[in-house]
Amino acid sequence: MRRLFVENASYQINKPKVSIINQVTATFLPGRVYHILGGPQSGKSTWLSLLAGLEVCTSGAIYFDGTDLAAIDREMYRAKKVVCLFENGNLVNDTPLANLELAALLAGCSVKSSELENVLLAVGLTPQQIKMPITRLSKKVQQLVYCAKVMSSPAKLVLIDEPDQLFSEWLETDLLQKLTNFCRKNAKCLIIASQGKQTIKFADELWGLNGGKLLFIKEQQID
Repeated sequence: MRRLFVENASYQINKPKVSIINQVTATFLPGRVYHILGGPQSGKSTWLSLLAGLEVCTSGAIYFDGTDLAAIDREMYRAKKVVCLFENGNLVNDTPLANLELAALLAGCSVKSSELENVLLAVGLTPQQIKMPITRLSKKVQQLVYCAKVMSSPAKLVLIDEPDQLFSEWLETDLLQKLTNFCRKNAKCLIIASQGKQTIKFADELWGLNGGKLLFIKEQQID
């Protein structure tokens, strides 16, 4: 079953008229990890914004579980079907537990606070840190919360933009290993966009984005 199907999708901006994404067709499956490699200004963030429903294709279509994103309530889609880790991790100024509770509320999930606490403990927070304001936590602990946000979400699609900037160098490998293993085990489709090559080793498939074209490069065997 296809999680995402992109059919001849293009995205243009009009001032001046420039094609950022140009006639892309691709299929993304559940339980697979994809790495989109591209240089600065190659359109990686725009590509993830289209998959997240933050933008709509100028032409063509993107289907999630067979439904055209342009034809649905995209706010509901982002709340229930996709979880995004972009530049700032998308955390609100509250406690780690409150962040996970808010995400569950928006997704319409009935989850006990104790279950969310267990996820936070599992990624490495202490019982005290779970109920501390985000602003009082170190960058390292905040990054653990990013990971917990994904692992507590019912979303079937996970999008990560520039993990080299999102995660500290000493945490990146450990957190990406946790996230990729989690997504494979739980049949979630994980798409990582990055200009760095350090994260390629975590992907089942490597794709490249250049000149608005998304091109399949190779499939990898993951141990």
